[in-house]
Amino acid sequence: MIKSSTIKLKRVALLGVSITILLFGLLHYGRSGEFFRSSTRKNSLGLQGLDRHITPASHPLIFGKTLQPVKRYLPEDVYISLRTTQVYHTSRLSLLLLTWLQALPADQLHIVTDGLQNNSVVKMLTSEGYNVTVSSCPQNHKRASLCCKTGVEFSLYYRVMENYSWFCHLDDDMYLNTKVLAKYLANHNHNLSWYIGYYPLAAGKPFELDSYRLKSIKNPKRTKFSFATGGTYCISRPLLRKLINFFNGNNFEATCNQFMLTDDMIIGMVIEVILGFNLTDVSNIKTHLQSLSNIKPADLVNLISVSYGGKNNRIKLPQEIKNDTSGFLSYHCLLYPEVKWCSQPNAASTR
Repeated sequence: MIKSSTIKLKRVALLGVSITILLFGLLHYGRSGEFFRSSTRKNSLGLQGLDRHITPASHPLIFGKTLQPVKRYLPEDVYISLRTTQVYHTSRLSLLLLTWLQALPADQLHIVTDGLQNNSVVKMLTSEGYNVTVSSCPQNHKRASLCCKTGVEFSLYYRVMENYSWFCHLDDDMYLNTKVLAKYLANHNHNLSWYIGYYPLAAGKPFELDSYRLKSIKNPKRTKFSFATGGTYCISRPLLRKLINFFNGNNFEATCNQFMLTDDMIIGMVIEVILGFNLTDVSNIKTHLQSLSNIKPADLVNLISVSYGGKNNRIKLPQEIKNDTSGFLSYHCLLYPEVKWCSQPNAASTR
């Protein structure tokens, strides 16, 4: 009797292990070499339910406003990677979905996150056809998590690299002006090695590696380097080919941990110190590290991207959407005045 019970228990245990392995495999894993699964239009990740303020995808509403596609300027060979975290799904991803994501074909955008909290937004994104990858990276905004998710971004790009001439990364607090980005990239030969972004340190002073870090690099090309802040940067395919041994798979995260630098600094270090290429510093990328309220409204239309840093540090426009704490709604209406909700009664106020 005891032996029979033991056999039954073993079978139950094996069944439990099998189910666990199956469920484990259905998740998206952030470290390359583990399993990925990007969502498709027909795949809602099995999410359940919608928030009350979001209606079904056939008539999607966010903040009481209907999604409306706008004119698309960005060439199809530009891969857009958007990094976020689950705690910002509602506050940030909803805002982006309502605004500049409407200027992109769904299959051109690739979102990497770290969990399914506030999953109604993720469900709306997937129902609209956007690619969402949920990684196994730590669910926070610290260095290790950012390095992990950045490694996922690069690994996903390398899978389809031959289809895209450019890889452009954005954080979830950035508004991308696709028209200006398209014009800028068109003036740069994508067959050459380009590393493009905004260098955040004062007066353009390069960051200098200490002797401890330098001794880990064989034949460094230099000891000082610049790097593009993680808010927005673009890298051309020829340079990404040279970076594959550093950025693909688990290599990016491993390099981050080896040098104990942030993800954006690691990118600059590898490109400039190890490979010897230079950052092309772009002044019309604006992050929360800058004084955004001082940007003249006439200059806003010429920005590649812009961020916000709270109600006291965001762009200001003569005509603003009510309760627009980020400035993104008002900025979207400046760029695309044909959007219907921009002209709705009580939508805008004069500053």
